[in-house]
Amino acid sequence: MKKTICVLLMAMLLSGSVNAFAKDAITEAMDKGVIYSDKGKDDEAIVEFNKAIAINPNLAKAYGERGSAYKHKGDFDKAIADETKAIKIDPKSDTAYYNRGNAYTKKGNLDQAISDYTKSIAINPKDFKVYLNRGNRYFEKGRFDQAISDYNKVIEINSGYAGAYRNRGGAYENQGNFIQAISDFTKVIKINPKDAAAYSNRGFIYFAKKEYDKAILDFTKVIELNPNDFKAYCGRASAYCQKKNYNQVILDCNKAIKLNPKDAIAYGVKGFTYLYEGNFDKAISEYTKAIEINPTLPLINSQLGVAYNNKAYELYQKGENLDKGLESIDKAISMYPNNGIYLSTKAELLYKLGRYNEAYEHIKKGIKLEPNLAEIKNDVKMIEKALNELKKKPLK
Repeated sequence: MKKTICVLLMAMLLSGSVNAFAKDAITEAMDKGVIYSDKGKDDEAIVEFNKAIAINPNLAKAYGERGSAYKHKGDFDKAIADETKAIKIDPKSDTAYYNRGNAYTKKGNLDQAISDYTKSIAINPKDFKVYLNRGNRYFEKGRFDQAISDYNKVIEINSGYAGAYRNRGGAYENQGNFIQAISDFTKVIKINPKDAAAYSNRGFIYFAKKEYDKAILDFTKVIELNPNDFKAYCGRASAYCQKKNYNQVILDCNKAIKLNPKDAIAYGVKGFTYLYEGNFDKAISEYTKAIEINPTLPLINSQLGVAYNNKAYELYQKGENLDKGLESIDKAISMYPNNGIYLSTKAELLYKLGRYNEAYEHIKKGIKLEPNLAEIKNDVKMIEKALNELKKKPLK
């Protein structure tokens, strides 16, 4: 009997030692794994979390941490599988739902991400990061009211978090609520006076509100904070263009292009400047460069048509290089074949070349498209008069 009791006691002691050893091994593996994760050494972290899971396959935290490591590696499917396992073991793990939501975000599954963030919030409504991420997903889906609601909650929990004001400002901007957007970007700047993005965002809103002096000040501040921000140079150039400070426009556009030779907008703004100055060849050159970079910019495409037309009309008025004028207007018409003004310009050139019948064919199309435009009406009369006089002339 005594021997049996001794054996049982020994077994209990050994069992306790084994359990203690296992706990120590799990703790060591988890601690190492977290350290590796913090250093960005995801492969090493996964090895450690694997060790912890091998000892205790029901350790939710190990699956959760391994899932985060997989997410950092870009293996989002494995990340989702691990976080799902963590949730199955511990359905009250707000962190696992949050992490899985992040993985779904990376896969572009915004609805599932929002669902997981919502579940995480239901478990722990105090974590501002979850509201922030859910707000960002609502923002990406264009659901700005819900995004703003979440950003409000972030600010309620952490009033000093600049990112919430910045993102809420962006949502207000998308809603056209410029006053509130400016207020939020100004709060970001108050929290962090070196936040270049906030100045930039506010500058573009001031530009949209036609408050060009304020826009210039904000873009100048961005450049002071980040001299390599080509968008700030381009934004400031656009504001200077509206104020007809064309020398500064060219300087800023050239700087933007030097920083980013693929900045189509900078070429476009240069084109606007040359167009306003009446330098149509340079305008055409800049617009063409912009369109080569990005053919999908409708305003620049339309302005290129204007530049071709204006060049042609200038040659018509001067009465020189009329063939070059026809080449130019033909390019405009090839872009916009149903533009009555362009057809009228071609008719005028043909008229001056004495090609009255061709001129009349084009002016008929032009007046049909622009029946109320006085200049085209005058062109019709002019060309008809020339045709009538031609008919009256005796044959030689």
